[in-house]
Amino acid sequence: MFYLRLYLLITSLFCTPLLAEPLNINSASPEQLTEQMVGIGPSKAIAIVKYRGVHGPFRTIDDLVGVKGVSTRTVEKNRNRIVARPVKTKR
Repeated sequence: MFYLRLYLLITSLFCTPLLAEPLNINSASPEQLTEQMVGIGPSKAIAIVKYRGVHGPFRTIDDLVGVKGVSTRTVEKNRNRIVARPVKTKR
Protein backbone atom coordinates (compact mmCIF):
# COMPACT_ATOMS: atom_id res chain seq x y z
CA MET A 1 0.00 0.00 0.00
CA PHE A 2 2.86 2.38 0.80
CA TYR A 3 4.41 1.84 -2.62
CA LEU A 4 1.11 2.47 -4.35
CA ARG A 5 0.72 5.80 -2.54
CA LEU A 6 4.32 6.72 -3.31
CA TYR A 7 3.80 5.83 -6.98
CA LEU A 8 0.63 7.92 -7.18
CA LEU A 9 2.34 10.88 -5.51
CA ILE A 10 5.33 10.78 -7.85
CA THR A 11 3.14 10.29 -10.91
CA SER A 12 0.89 13.21 -9.99
CA LEU A 13 3.89 15.49 -9.45
CA PHE A 14 5.36 14.79 -12.86
CA CYS A 15 2.20 14.36 -14.95
CA THR A 16 0.14 17.30 -13.71
CA PRO A 17 1.96 19.94 -15.81
CA LEU A 18 1.44 17.80 -18.91
CA LEU A 19 -2.30 17.58 -18.31
CA ALA A 20 -2.84 21.18 -17.23
CA GLU A 21 -4.64 23.64 -19.45
CA PRO A 22 -2.31 26.07 -21.25
CA LEU A 23 -1.99 29.49 -19.65
CA ASN A 24 -3.71 32.37 -21.44
CA ILE A 25 -1.10 35.12 -21.69
CA ASN A 26 -3.86 37.69 -22.21
CA SER A 27 -5.38 37.17 -18.77
CA ALA A 28 -2.55 35.71 -16.67
CA SER A 29 -1.16 37.56 -13.69
CA PRO A 30 2.58 38.14 -13.28
CA GLU A 31 2.61 35.39 -10.63
CA GLN A 32 0.98 32.90 -13.00
CA LEU A 33 3.38 33.78 -15.80
CA THR A 34 6.37 33.31 -13.50
CA GLU A 35 5.11 29.99 -12.13
CA GLN A 36 4.08 28.37 -15.39
CA MET A 37 6.51 29.69 -17.99
CA VAL A 38 10.10 28.56 -18.46
CA GLY A 39 12.62 31.40 -18.47
CA ILE A 40 10.18 34.05 -17.24
CA GLY A 41 11.02 35.60 -13.90
CA PRO A 42 9.12 38.27 -11.99
CA SER A 43 10.53 41.26 -13.91
CA LYS A 44 9.79 39.76 -17.35
CA ALA A 45 6.32 38.71 -16.18
CA ILE A 46 5.58 42.28 -15.11
CA ALA A 47 6.92 43.53 -18.46
CA ILE A 48 4.54 41.15 -20.28
CA VAL A 49 1.54 42.44 -18.32
CA LYS A 50 2.57 46.09 -18.87
CA TYR A 51 3.10 45.49 -22.59
CA ARG A 52 -0.32 43.88 -22.80
CA GLY A 53 -1.84 46.90 -21.05
CA VAL A 54 -0.26 49.37 -23.46
CA HIS A 55 -0.52 47.45 -26.75
CA GLY A 56 -3.66 45.41 -26.13
CA PRO A 57 -4.02 41.64 -26.06
CA PHE A 58 -1.54 39.38 -27.81
CA ARG A 59 -2.94 37.97 -31.04
CA THR A 60 -0.51 35.05 -31.09
CA ILE A 61 2.07 33.79 -28.64
CA ASP A 62 4.74 34.84 -31.12
CA ASP A 63 3.82 38.45 -30.33
CA LEU A 64 5.59 37.99 -26.98
CA VAL A 65 8.88 38.77 -28.71
CA GLY A 66 7.75 42.40 -28.75
CA VAL A 67 8.30 42.46 -25.00
CA LYS A 68 11.82 43.52 -24.08
CA GLY A 69 13.76 40.51 -22.80
CA VAL A 70 11.52 37.84 -24.34
CA SER A 71 13.23 36.00 -27.18
CA THR A 72 11.94 33.62 -29.82
CA ARG A 73 13.77 30.88 -27.93
CA THR A 74 11.76 31.64 -24.80
CA VAL A 75 8.55 31.53 -26.82
CA GLU A 76 9.56 28.15 -28.29
CA LYS A 77 10.31 26.72 -24.83
CA ASN A 78 6.81 27.71 -23.73
CA ARG A 79 4.84 26.97 -26.90
CA ASN A 80 2.97 24.04 -25.31
CA ARG A 81 2.39 25.86 -22.03
CA ILE A 82 0.68 29.04 -23.24
CA VAL A 83 -2.05 30.31 -25.56
CA ALA A 84 -3.18 33.76 -26.69
CA ARG A 85 -6.96 33.71 -26.43
CA PRO A 86 -9.19 36.78 -26.44
CA VAL A 87 -10.35 37.90 -23.01
CA LYS A 88 -14.01 38.63 -22.40
CA THR A 89 -14.49 42.00 -20.78
CA LYS A 90 -17.29 42.79 -18.34
CA ARG A 91 -19.65 45.59 -19.25
